[in-house]
Amino acid sequence: MSRSLVVMVILVGAISGCQALPVPLVEPIGPTASPPSDPVTTDVAPRDTPPSVPSRSSVEPQAREHLSQYLAVTDAITSRGGQNPEEMTDLVTPEWQVEERRGFAEFERQGIRTLGRTTHHHLVVQSVRALASGELEVAVFSCVDTRSVWVVPSDTPDPPDGLEQWLDEGSPALADGEDFPDAWQDYIQTASPRPGGIDPVLFWFRGPTERALMLDFTDTWRGHHPCSEE
Repeated sequence: MSRSLVVMVILVGAISGCQALPVPLVEPIGPTASPPSDPVTTDVAPRDTPPSVPSRSSVEPQAREHLSQYLAVTDAITSRGGQNPEEMTDLVTPEWQVEERRGFAEFERQGIRTLGRTTHHHLVVQSVRALASGELEVAVFSCVDTRSVWVVPSDTPDPPDGLEQWLDEGSPALADGEDFPDAWQDYIQTASPRPGGIDPVLFWFRGPTERALMLDFTDTWRGHHPCSEE
């Protein structure tokens, strides 16, 4: 994969008037098997899981926390037009940091930034296993929701009072004829923002313990998923 998938979800789903970069559909790297067709009901935990490997249920709270933090930092960096990507350093592996920087560089190159907050739902820990290095690998499915994320030109003035709070609280998708205050309507007409959508994403985390996980890889989920049910 040539770009950070979550960053590219924002770009592909929300940019209008410029060429969107493709999100490649690739096979997961490493020895991890291809994911099952149903992220909600299928148990893919290895049958020979050694006792030292934590269960999927015990890892889920930490996985949820790590993913939420990763998305929050992604939003912070894209809100600045991709500047200061080093804030991601403690959340991703050195190998994946390279991909993150490439994704954020697109915001600087295209002169765009974001407003709003990315959320996720329907999180399922797919598998937990021990690597030869002694680290844990945790595979997580979740629906990444960027419907309340707007992409606007970087030189667009700051939004009027209340608009960012409305987005952060989980606004509905932008619709024609929305009953906004006049100041909001003027801003929307000037910035021409476009909201994102909902995307099924696989996340691979690894680390010495479940409390010290770092994002190592992302991929698009290609099987059945519950994201479209929202």
